[in-house]
Amino acid sequence: IDGNNYSSSNTTATHTIVAGASNGCDSIVTLNFTLLTASNSTDVQSSCGTYRWIDGNNYSSSNTTATHTIVAGASNGCDSVVSLDLTLFPLPTVSLGSDLLYCNESVKLSLSSNYSAYLWSNGSVDSTLTVVIAGTYYVTITDANGCTGYDEIEVYEECPFSIKIPNVFTPNDDNQNDQFRIESENLAALEVLIFNRWGQQIYSWNNIKGFWDGRTSSGSKVPDGTYFYIVSYDYYNNGVLNNGEKKGGFSLIR
Repeated sequence: IDGNNYSSSNTTATHTIVAGASNGCDSIVTLNFTLLTASNSTDVQSSCGTYRWIDGNNYSSSNTTATHTIVAGASNGCDSVVSLDLTLFPLPTVSLGSDLLYCNESVKLSLSSNYSAYLWSNGSVDSTLTVVIAGTYYVTITDANGCTGYDEIEVYEECPFSIKIPNVFTPNDDNQNDQFRIESENLAALEVLIFNRWGQQIYSWNNIKGFWDGRTSSGSKVPDGTYFYIVSYDYYNNGVLNNGEKKGGFSLIR
C-alpha cells in the first residue's frame, strides 16, 4: 500500500494512513511480508523416435532447454517451473529386403547380429531364419537403447515353368509313344481339349498328368490323321498366378 515493490521478505516497513481511524487519528500499518519462491524441478526422460511432453509439444530430438510453468502448483501456492532433460534415441531401421523367390530349396533370412533381441513371426529369437514354406514373415528387433524396429517380407516358392507339346504320337500298343502327353514343369494347372479336323471335341482332361490314348470318350479308336489341341495352363510369376494358352495340330499314326 506504500507503493513500493518488495523483492525480499520484510517485517519493518510501515505506512501511515492519515485520519483513517474511526477515532479521527492517523493509522500506522506495519508490514509483515514473507516472499515465497517458485519451486523448480527437472523432468528426466528418455524415449525412442519422438516424445510428447507435458507442454503438449512432440519432440523429435534430445532437449535440455524446454521449460513448462505449472501455475500455483507448488505446496506454498507459488508457480512450479519444470525443466525438461530429454534423451531421444532414433528408431532402428531394419530391412529384410524385397519379396523373395525360391525354388525347391530352403532360404535364409538374415539380419545384422548387432541388435540386442530378435523376435520372428514363428517365435524364433535368432538373427537368422531358415524358410522352407512360402508365406509372409516378419521380425521385430530391439537395439541397445531398448528401441524397436519392424519389417516383413513375402516369400514365394516359385520355379521356372516349361511346357512341351508333341507333334505326333503312335498309339499302336508297342509301349513307345503310345500316348499324347503334355510334358511340363512347375505348372499350377493344365487343361487340354482335343478336336478332330471338323472341329468336334473328342477328348479332354484337366490335370497335369493326364493324357490321350487315341480313343474317343466312349472308348472307340479314332483313325489316323491330323488332330488339333487347345492347351490352357496356369503358372506363377513373381508370386502372381498367370494364365497361358497354346493351340496347334499333331499327327496320329497307328
